[in-house]
Amino acid sequence: SSASASFGQHAPASRHSQKKAVDISRVNGKHIKTSYGVDPAITDIVNRIQENFELVPGRRENYGPHFKRKSGRAWTVGGHGDHIHLSID
Repeated sequence: SSASASFGQHAPASRHSQKKAVDISRVNGKHIKTSYGVDPAITDIVNRIQENFELVPGRRENYGPHFKRKSGRAWTVGGHGDHIHLSID
C-alpha cells in the first residue's frame, strides 16, 4: 500500500512548519475523504496507521477519521475526517 502526504499552508508555529508533522490525505491513490468508511480496505489501512502510530515513542498528535488523540489521550479538535495528521515531540 502507499500513502501520500500533503504539505499545504500551516501557521508558522505549527508542527508542520517545525518539520515534526505530516498529513496523509490519500491511501493507495484513494482520497480518505471519500473512501474512509466506504472502502473496507482503505478504512482498515487508515485505522491501522492510526493504531500503530499510538505505539511510537514520542508521538504527540494522532488525528484522523478513526480517532483523535494527543499524547495518547482522547482529544477534541475539529476536522481531520479527510486526512490523518501525525506529529512527534
